[in-house]
Amino acid sequence: MADAHGQELFKESIRQIQIATPSFRLKDIERWKKEGKISEGIEKLFTQSSIDVKLTAP
Repeated sequence: MADAHGQELFKESIRQIQIATPSFRLKDIERWKKEGKISEGIEKLFTQSSIDVKLTAP
């Protein structure tokens, strides 16, 4: 997707998947790739949008 509109549509699609999926963590994305639900290229894009964050108090 070379144009900005296409990129925005793709980002919105990922956001909708995040909302509809109970968990959108790195382990879920890795599992989806192993199950053949997503390709390696899509895995990279999903990983950029994952919410696998570990917060620690200072």
